[in-house]
Amino acid sequence: MGFTADVYDGARSRRLFSVETRSLWTWSGAMRDLSRKVARRLLSDPGLLASLPAAGAQPSAPGPLPGSEDPLAEPDYRLPQRPHDLAVAVGVEHYSDLPDARYAVRDARAVYRHLLALGVPPRNVVFLADDKAGLASLEKYLELWLPRRVKEDSRVYFFFSGHGAPDPVTGAAYLVPWDGDANYLKKTGFPLKRLYADLSELGARQTFVALDACFSGAGPRSVLASNVRPLVTRVESALPRDPTLTVLTASGPRQVSVSLDRVGHGAFTYYLLKGLDGEAADASGRVTAAGLERYLAPRVEDAARGFGRDQTPRLWPPDSRLVLR
Repeated sequence: MGFTADVYDGARSRRLFSVETRSLWTWSGAMRDLSRKVARRLLSDPGLLASLPAAGAQPSAPGPLPGSEDPLAEPDYRLPQRPHDLAVAVGVEHYSDLPDARYAVRDARAVYRHLLALGVPPRNVVFLADDKAGLASLEKYLELWLPRRVKEDSRVYFFFSGHGAPDPVTGAAYLVPWDGDANYLKKTGFPLKRLYADLSELGARQTFVALDACFSGAGPRSVLASNVRPLVTRVESALPRDPTLTVLTASGPRQVSVSLDRVGHGAFTYYLLKGLDGEAADASGRVTAAGLERYLAPRVEDAARGFGRDQTPRLWPPDSRLVLR
């Protein structure tokens, strides 16, 4: 009788090595022997040990499942690591008690890979998907984890793919976490105003926010309280006033955000990542926030029109000079 264990580097989704144990007839004995062999293998190879993420690294996005590889999750660029940069990527597709936001986890997984390519160290990237992206998790990572780690020279990234929702009375816009309830947004949603305030208070050198959600109460990436008409007439845009904060949203306040079955992504995320991969580069090869908006806006608009919808991504501030790569 024997057991074999494959040891993986989860941050990079690669197999490092295998160890094997034989002639152990108890499960606990086999596990102890395998653990000792893994430890000896790592300690005998300083280069391998040094290549692993630091202790305490945050959970990372899993790689694509066999047969469902995503070309967008393999960036065509790789920037040097910036040790103080930080990122939170959130994808909520399967809600606890709301309709699905199709492809949201796949969106966030691909964004996670691009965050690494942009130079964010794996230990500084938080990936939250589905039931790991409840309200308490958003509060923890935005209001505790980020403030404890940010430095003056940090660039901070925040990405969210999932449902947005408007308060039908006030028009306030909310991100809807995994356990959110459209009927009780004040207690279960995360207000955009609060998000922007939290990020502004960090004091980071630059912050870039990308939101693949809509806040109209209509469409595949928005929800609305029950017994309320499908489209709220007034939605608060909650635009930030911090000059260090750049925000790119999937649609206008009263528009929808569509998904593309042919590529398995939200239209906004798909063209966002295509742009980062170089299609939005200027003559000097740089990709800026303004260049991304110019590249993706007409393509997202065309994609939405194919569904008979209006969707125009928006950049704030419109004259942003943020250089992403």
